[in-house]
Amino acid sequence: MNPRLRGTVFEVGAGAATHPGLVRAENQDAWLIRAPVFLVADGMGGHESGRVAADLVVEAFGSAPWEHWATAEHVTSAAAHAGTVVDGLAAVRPGAPGSTLSGAALTVHEGAPTWLVFNIGDSRTYLLRDEVLDQVTVDHSEHQDLLDRGLSVAEADARTTRNVITRAIGGGVAGSRDPDRWLVPARVDDRVLICSDGLTGELSDPLIAALLMAHPDPSEAAAELVAAAVRSGGRDNVTAVVVDAQVVRGVGHPDLSEPDDTLETFEHDPLGDETRPSLTQQGVSGVMG
Repeated sequence: MNPRLRGTVFEVGAGAATHPGLVRAENQDAWLIRAPVFLVADGMGGHESGRVAADLVVEAFGSAPWEHWATAEHVTSAAAHAGTVVDGLAAVRPGAPGSTLSGAALTVHEGAPTWLVFNIGDSRTYLLRDEVLDQVTVDHSEHQDLLDRGLSVAEADARTTRNVITRAIGGGVAGSRDPDRWLVPARVDDRVLICSDGLTGELSDPLIAALLMAHPDPSEAAAELVAAAVRSGGRDNVTAVVVDAQVVRGVGHPDLSEPDDTLETFEHDPLGDETRPSLTQQGVSGVMG
């Protein structure tokens, strides 16, 4: 993907990998690479219902009218459509079909390329920048709720399992289906990781960071992350999408490799439409999952 913005070429490459793991017979994860949106959906529900639900979420986002840049409305609308079709699935399939959703889309904020990160459930989106890995999203889970109330990780582990989620698309979960959203300014050499909990349940954040830094190619990085999670136990389906960004500065554009003091921390819940400039799009590595 090579959109042009104010004299700048913004280049994106991406790769993905998935594995059913060593315990489950079926892979109910799905993923999407379709510039400007990248996501992972982790299905839930018996009798193949989870796999179908995750596929429907991917289809809802993959068929959305993204044009060249995403907006908060695009994400909200696609999530709402996904909820509608998954609800329809529940009427004809047993097993309370549902899915998580986590991803990142390219948008424009204050005239500059920006990651629009979104999340429902316990799949995650991370940002690797300057050799530091930050978790952008916040899990919608009973475990995270306990941490938010001040309990230690050990105390939360003793009270609940980590895979009990409080928000999802379908699945009989009553929480809001409007994704949480964050704005993160895009910078040279950003690497975004989107993954299901089958990855984060097996690998620590320091190991994830080390593997991301050890493999420059995004497809290789995704494959190595998934393989490491399977070697570590593979107790769940495992999926990773890795997205790389480079901003090649042109005339009249700020140097986005330099820190922006006004957006040093993640800005939560962006609202409203963003003006989309005229762009040129030429594709991105990877396929729809």
